[in-house]
Amino acid sequence: MSLAMSFRPKTADPARALGLPLELRDLLAQGRRDIEALHRGGALGVQVVAALSDLFDRIVERAYRAALESVPLEERPGVLQELAVVAVGGYGRGDPSPHSDADLLFLHPPRPRPIIREIVARLVRDLWDIGLKLGHSVRSANDCIALARQDLSVRTALTEARFLQGSAALFADLQRRYQALYESLSINRFIAEALAERAREHQDYYAATVYLLEPNVKKSPGGLRDFHLLRWVALLRCGSRDIEMLRISGALSRADAEVISAACEFLYRLRNELHFHAGAPQDVLTRDEQLRLAAWLDFATQGSLLGVERFMQHYYRHTTALHDAVMRFVEGARQRPRWSSWVQSLLDKPVEGRFLLNRERIAIEAAAATAVLADGASLLRLFDLARTRGVKVEHATLERIHAAAPACEVSTAARASFLQSLAIPRALGGLLRDLHRVGLLSRFLPAFEHARCLIQFNRYHKYTVDEHSLLAVEAALRREADPGAIGQAYREIRHKDILHLALLLHDLGKGLGEDHSEIGRQLAEDIAVQYGMEEPQRGLLVFLVHQHLFMAHTAFRRDVADIPTLVQFARRVGTPETLKMLYAFTAADTEAVGPGSLTAWKESLLGELYVRTMEELTGEAPLGDENARAENVRSELRREFTGAFPADWLEVQIAALPPHYLLTTERDRVTNHLRALQRGLSERVLVTWEFLRDRGLQQLTVFTRDDIAPGIFSKIAGVLAARGFQIAGAQIVTRADGVVMDTFWCMDLEFSGDSPPQRREEVGQRITEVLLGSHTVESLFARRGSPARPAEASPRGPTQVELDNDSSERFTIVEVFADDCQGLLYIITRALLELGLSVASAKISTRLDQVVDAFYVTELATGEKPTDHARLEVIRTRLLASIEAFERAPAWFADPPAPS
Repeated sequence: MSLAMSFRPKTADPARALGLPLELRDLLAQGRRDIEALHRGGALGVQVVAALSDLFDRIVERAYRAALESVPLEERPGVLQELAVVAVGGYGRGDPSPHSDADLLFLHPPRPRPIIREIVARLVRDLWDIGLKLGHSVRSANDCIALARQDLSVRTALTEARFLQGSAALFADLQRRYQALYESLSINRFIAEALAERAREHQDYYAATVYLLEPNVKKSPGGLRDFHLLRWVALLRCGSRDIEMLRISGALSRADAEVISAACEFLYRLRNELHFHAGAPQDVLTRDEQLRLAAWLDFATQGSLLGVERFMQHYYRHTTALHDAVMRFVEGARQRPRWSSWVQSLLDKPVEGRFLLNRERIAIEAAAATAVLADGASLLRLFDLARTRGVKVEHATLERIHAAAPACEVSTAARASFLQSLAIPRALGGLLRDLHRVGLLSRFLPAFEHARCLIQFNRYHKYTVDEHSLLAVEAALRREADPGAIGQAYREIRHKDILHLALLLHDLGKGLGEDHSEIGRQLAEDIAVQYGMEEPQRGLLVFLVHQHLFMAHTAFRRDVADIPTLVQFARRVGTPETLKMLYAFTAADTEAVGPGSLTAWKESLLGELYVRTMEELTGEAPLGDENARAENVRSELRREFTGAFPADWLEVQIAALPPHYLLTTERDRVTNHLRALQRGLSERVLVTWEFLRDRGLQQLTVFTRDDIAPGIFSKIAGVLAARGFQIAGAQIVTRADGVVMDTFWCMDLEFSGDSPPQRREEVGQRITEVLLGSHTVESLFARRGSPARPAEASPRGPTQVELDNDSSERFTIVEVFADDCQGLLYIITRALLELGLSVASAKISTRLDQVVDAFYVTELATGEKPTDHARLEVIRTRLLASIEAFERAPAWFADPPAPS
């Protein structure tokens, strides 16, 4: 059994600290300062970690000798025989980071004398007292071997064991026994366990991908842990973990050895800087650290590519290359039975005179290798056969393709084959990832090389441009089995090759200029020429890439109940086929931004726009005849509700409903509104609630009259913000008879799921009090305290206010781009009221901690939209000033002035 559990004193013992040799503590402190100076002077990362390891060795040696000298002379020989101090883990490897723990194993015989317990306790206390952080264990060789059989982390830690002080015989015995255990292990089982452990580590960082927004330089895919994995596997498979020896023996190619060495040096240097700067074990590249490190490493902005984006592209290229090289090595290290190749050769069937195929894998026939590796069409055919037959490309073949890809020829025939491959959804995502991994995808689409590992430094995208593009294709492919509207549209698309190609191309203009959509349009035109496309395919490709944001912009930031807005959208889209492609494209693009990006709410907005536009394009319901369509709906309501409501009362209600409400509101909600109105507005304000489980939103409708108070929408928004609700959307309805029916869709930030009944009642009461004038929004915020902001992850973006007077005939569209904060929507709508503007409808959109809100406004006094340039500039500057004042001091709310 272990002599003691891991011991970590909570506080240093001052009395003991005074008795320690001052020079030992000074040695550690001065050593750290000297090594940090070495780092600041530009030393290599491997030099710094080696210097740290040497410093720790000297400290442990001095502490051990000091502890030994405290033992009576007659006891010392026994201590020397019964205790070995061993470095394990990162310290054993010789690459500790500045503030990582020094991992020590105190090795003792099966039945140690009590003096061993005492000297170990003293050593641990002394090392902690002088400032060395320890991770340690106290075990016998029996304990170590037993634990190593059961625990992968113990097994791998012992592979890095390094003798420091004490009994060399004890350590030699452990090494001998452990070597026997290690050599008895199945390499295939070890690899499977090690990869499973890596997968568990990746779960801590939300995605098993190299391209994480804030990667961990040690544990994320492509981090230093991948290098450790290579060392563990190499020792078991090749008997050595030295990179140069693995290269000389042929276990690693020269190219992979160089990639691994360069990536490790880069990561060591980064990790050292993270630790030194933080004064703590900091391994995560936060967005603030990305900005700082980009400047520290002199990555300057070039054109439209920010310095931090260049730095992170450099980081991702290193980690991608490291990860791929390690995975290739691990795959090649798997042990196959001696008879395996003989059996494989018997099962192999020649295919097309170039390939050998069996039930598990496909390879290039030896005699055809030179010709196949030089021809992009042949290589593409190899991967296409692999996906259609459901097999893998042989590991050795992948290695040869990776080396040959930069020089292979991509002919006209090869491009035609690539388009044919894109037209087949089955396993297309895996095919594209394989082509990208071996460097072939950028041979077919040269612009893809620029996007490799290119980060988009904003708080919206979660992945690099190349990863986002591949994820977008995969998101579209999943719609093949989707029974919903997006799936139906995807399955009906005739030119899926164009859709998938557009998804690959749509963001490749990023980092090449200010407007990536314009650059993308030119890239798409160039690709169309290279691939010999004719109309209409050429026009479809260029349209999808150039206008890939158009549908999202319209659905999320425009009121599709505004007929001119919808007609403008339909005219630009042009045909039902283009609409289907743009619909599937937009859903896939939004989903690929990051986990949870395509919410049920956004999907419903896209679906509403798709259905209404399809009606217009197919002529089933001409949008221009709004009044006639509204009258048809009124007739349907009269027939449906006959007997459910008093006839005279129902006729008054139906006649008062505005056309846009009739044409855009679900029938169930119309019914609920009529039932609510039947209860009357005796108290002048009525608030109803419904929880929409499929969208995860509260649907709140406020019924009142338009003369109850100015700024009804603004005040309701203010109450909701003050009570902890985030508004996702709103419908503003004022009937011809002055009855207001404002509906808000919002998330309760204080409760998961449905809000409790007492909370609904309390919020409804607050809305009533504010509209009736007995309370103000400002007083509610004062009770709640400062509005909460999301934690900043990077510098805040500039606030923008844009006015669009072209998209709608009846309204000026005011768009606000700003950092989100509880109360911001109230500030914006209050400012619009102060400017004498009436809000007819609004589109509320929050992307992470950014709001993109659009308001359809008219002049309060005339009902017309403002057109004078001076008036529009006043609106823009006043809105900016109000928002920026709020951002500087969000806890301050002044009483609003009367409308001007």
